[in-house]
Amino acid sequence: DEDVKLNGYNLYTNLSGRGSALYINESIRSTEARTCENSCEATVWSEIKLREQDIMVVGVIYRSPNSGEEENRKLIAMIKEMVNRKYSHVLIMGDFNLPEIDWSVQVSRAAADHISQIFLDNFREWFMYQHIEQPTHFRAQQTANILDLVFTNEEGMIKSLEYREPIGKSHHVVINWTFDCYAGYSKSRVTRYFYDKGDYVEIRKVLGMEDWKALMTGKKVEDMWKVFDEKISSVVKKYIPHKVLGMQRKGKRKPLWMNERLLARVKKKKQAFERYKET
Repeated sequence: DEDVKLNGYNLYTNLSGRGSALYINESIRSTEARTCENSCEATVWSEIKLREQDIMVVGVIYRSPNSGEEENRKLIAMIKEMVNRKYSHVLIMGDFNLPEIDWSVQVSRAAADHISQIFLDNFREWFMYQHIEQPTHFRAQQTANILDLVFTNEEGMIKSLEYREPIGKSHHVVINWTFDCYAGYSKSRVTRYFYDKGDYVEIRKVLGMEDWKALMTGKKVEDMWKVFDEKISSVVKKYIPHKVLGMQRKGKRKPLWMNERLLARVKKKKQAFERYKET
């Protein structure tokens, strides 16, 4: 998990199999959601607190095309359980690897006992909406198809849906959308330290007066670290200027690493991918 963490986001993962990761901004109150059904590989769920008593559940799913009958059964049972919990908002997304389904008419061209047919039968019973209408998977010498799906429990929840060029050498498009709801934002506050304005002369003097040998003698490593941490924290709070700030919601902004050269390359890749899809 440490390898895939991002600053400012809570991370929920299931790294078994191919693995799935769900990132939720720290300003949104979220917790991991667990199912009674044994968790499938590469499947992760989270609950998000909305306004008043409403709760939204978000599921990220990767279903391998090589999944056996038991794994397919567990996946369907798990989705059914989450849908039946009657959350106010439901968002389920991921790579389901069900190319046999024509989502424009919700029909599978496979046999009655095929997983795509079984999944479609259950999908109708869940009364969910599937929002992906264009191919999401492109590979040379193969027909483009819809493998990546987005489900909600209400039709108007998804807005501004975009199909963007793949990342790196992936065969799957990037899908962007706006989910229309009313999140309950955290009221937590953060302390920002201005280390460039600290009084380090005084910090050195105070720490130099400590009898570190006496403080550490006879202690376990964990206890030694606790003493050290408390001493450092106390001088930081005293001699480093700081300010307590409310956690602000940030609008969409350009990443710090995005310069004109990279932006031009991103645009060029987007144009190339559009030509690739057409031909």
